Amino acid sequence: MVARIVALNSFGYPLTSLEDQYQKDNKDGIQGYVSSGIWLNASYINHSCYSNVRRSFIGDMQIVRATRDISAGEELTFWYKQPETTGYKKRQEKLQNWGFKCKCAICADDKKTLKRNLTMRDNLVGDFNAAYSAPRGPNIAKAERALTALEETYKKPATEVPRLALEQPYLVLLKLYAARNQAADVISSARKFFISLGFLLTDIPVSRAPTTTCLPFHVKRWGLMVDSVLEVWLILWTAYAIVAPELVDMAEACAKTAYKICIGEDSTFDQEVGVVAREWIGKKVCYGRVEASVDRFVWHRSKVANSGHDADIPM
Repeated sequence: MVARIVALNSFGYPLTSLEDQYQKDNKDGIQGYVSSGIWLNASYINHSCYSNVRRSFIGDMQIVRATRDISAGEELTFWYKQPETTGYKKRQEKLQNWGFKCKCAICADDKKTLKRNLTMRDNLVGDFNAAYSAPRGPNIAKAERALTALEETYKKPATEVPRLALEQPYLVLLKLYAARNQAADVISSARKFFISLGFLLTDIPVSRAPTTTCLPFHVKRWGLMVDSVLEVWLILWTAYAIVAPELVDMAEACAKTAYKICIGEDSTFDQEVGVVAREWIGKKVCYGRVEASVDRFVWHRSKVANSGHDADIPM
């Protein structure tokens, strides 16, 4: 009985979430945690793929931060396993150790979605990958058509059900535009990336924006807070410096907020990412264009996100 309680309520954790974000596989391909423990209050928090808080670690201190505005009386939830595009059944299999099935909006929608639509999504992601990896270089037009068709396989608004299948493709496309220093296209792709994750955006008209689809924006409501959100804000921060310099401070504040949610603190923000980003801003270059720097700031999918051992029942 005691062993079962410990197994369901303990957390594996790294020395710090900052180190975990930067950590790469060692020569044996092993990437794990330095320890585990039980935090009584955090053990009461139930799972949801579409969570409203996120945990991070600094030593033996666990920090739980809101990822969006939370109404009075609303239950706090975080994911025990970070949601992936593996489908309803496989997602539930990863949660079976805790003895429950997730009924969040993402899982409920996946369960109701017809198999042919899910197959179509997989095929369209394949079409995107083929277009992006074309032997003669990325076929951007074909890749974007695949993503437009992929969006149409979702029936509910992304604010209700985040569109997980679009996260990585839009991130890949955005980073390609950043590598080419195409700031307007970076902003356009970032907009689509955030919308796919359930963010609610408001346009900010600026005279220097070349088209309405490239208008800068601010966040009215934050969405699903996966690791890549931080990377996108860092790239977007430098793109705004080119298209809308007056909004650089706002973009930096959003990047800092995302960093604080993922890492647990923002005191290391400047030394870890801010200094380099400002250097690129000074050169009118999008963050991610210099390959050597990209390697330093690759944000690996956090193992903390997949390390929850929380019970779905209170202790």
